[in-house]
Amino acid sequence: MDIETLMESIDTVEDLTEFLDQHVKILGPGTLWEFLRTFRQDPEGMQENDWTGPCNNVVEFHGRFALQHGGKPYLVTIYPVGFRPKFRKSWHQMIVCKTAPDHLVIFDNHSAIDYDGTFEKFLQEHYAGMTVLPVGGVIPWTGTVPDAARAKILDLFQWNVPEEEFEFWPLPRRNQAEPPRGPFA
Repeated sequence: MDIETLMESIDTVEDLTEFLDQHVKILGPGTLWEFLRTFRQDPEGMQENDWTGPCNNVVEFHGRFALQHGGKPYLVTIYPVGFRPKFRKSWHQMIVCKTAPDHLVIFDNHSAIDYDGTFEKFLQEHYAGMTVLPVGGVIPWTGTVPDAARAKILDLFQWNVPEEEFEFWPLPRRNQAEPPRGPFA
């Protein structure tokens, strides 16, 4: 199935997380070359790679879903605090959507976490020892960056968007009584 058809069949946040949970394997890059080759690879690239890739590939899937459903996704990049850990521990990317004045949906690998509060508070609770990249750490995900590692890395050279400036739009949710929909149900 082509990605456009697949994306059209994913109607809700819950459908997306179920698809990712059933089909996508999160696997960090083993070498610098692999990182550069696959950095923020689009869903078509993940599909070609048997639905395997690091978090920075999955954010492209999350961002596309959110945009397609009227959301305003922000790409968040976090990294370890301290000089040595920056180079020895994994960095991480996720998509954050503000869906109400004090409510976030945080797309983190296979999960969509509903969170009442600030992203800073979420980070303290779930990613102790990590902080947001000072430049390019919180940027709008627009889906318009060419699918090339160089372009995706250059996309990070933007000033961070303060959370107070996040636009908020609801994302489609499944009623608890509804069964899963789509070709992956």
